[in-house]
Amino acid sequence: MNIQKLPKRSTYTVLSAMDYFLDGYDLSVISVFTYALLQFKFWHYTSLELGFVSGAALLGAMVGAIIFGHYSDRLGRRYLYVWDLLFFVIFAVLSAVANDIIQLIIFRFFVGWGVGADYSLSPVYATEMYQRVGGVWAMAGFGPSGVLELWFPS
Repeated sequence: MNIQKLPKRSTYTVLSAMDYFLDGYDLSVISVFTYALLQFKFWHYTSLELGFVSGAALLGAMVGAIIFGHYSDRLGRRYLYVWDLLFFVIFAVLSAVANDIIQLIIFRFFVGWGVGADYSLSPVYATEMYQRVGGVWAMAGFGPSGVLELWFPS
């Protein structure tokens, strides 16, 4: 592997962090949308269906993390990362144009697959792409120690 052609570590870190930002944004914006559903009554729905609108992405995140995490070693993280982004983008757009509450729940569930895949693929992929520094792999978490590790590698 030619290290000269690899992007800087900060590039991988920023891309992984952006995935976490998009996941967090998606999971938090649903609370605002749920409030809008309560106020404006776009469709006829029960309180159970309204709960599934909020929880479908979290349930999908669990399923997505298990499925994508399991197959990431076999199929490759880069390949599954592309599928992760496709799931996230396609089903987010479909969620925006859903015709009824059931479609919205189904689309949000598959958006959750993308969210869960991000949580299982993003940090591992970024860590694998780091070049060797001082005889060990430079690894970064997303906590306070991970930030220090980024700027002061071993």
